[in-house]
Amino acid sequence: IDKAKAKSVKFATERFQDTLGKKMKAGLPPKIGSFQVFVNGYKDADFWVRRFQEEAPPKPVQEHFQHLFEKLVCLDYIIRNTDRGNDNWLIKYDKYKVDTPEESIYVAAIDNGLAFPFKHPDEWRAYPYYWAWLPYANIPFSEKTKKLLLHKLQDLNLI
Repeated sequence: IDKAKAKSVKFATERFQDTLGKKMKAGLPPKIGSFQVFVNGYKDADFWVRRFQEEAPPKPVQEHFQHLFEKLVCLDYIIRNTDRGNDNWLIKYDKYKVDTPEESIYVAAIDNGLAFPFKHPDEWRAYPYYWAWLPYANIPFSEKTKKLLLHKLQDLNLI
């Protein structure tokens, strides 16, 4: 099914250049596909964020989730993804594994289609980083995150 979809998109792109070509980068060949990894057992972030407001997970799990959230924020900064809403990052939480926080909660960033823009978006987005209004964004970065990422973010050869 996925190969059929890819062939259909390729055909449409080649056949209707003047309508679909508006979003293509000038001078580059058309995309022939994308790399995707499908994840199982995850729910959209909005589901778990609301649930965590009603029933907070144990403190070690909260701390690990905060670290994962901070890494998501840094990812969006590095790839210049200004389109991260609660519907395009996922959370997998297993409350029966809370004794090992690293195995109880996971975060997956999905739909990075607007990452690495070659120019500024044509339209102003009122809320480019929806996660900025979440309570987790009000907490300063942990020392763990700073130690992991700060030296990388300061490296101009990396960014």
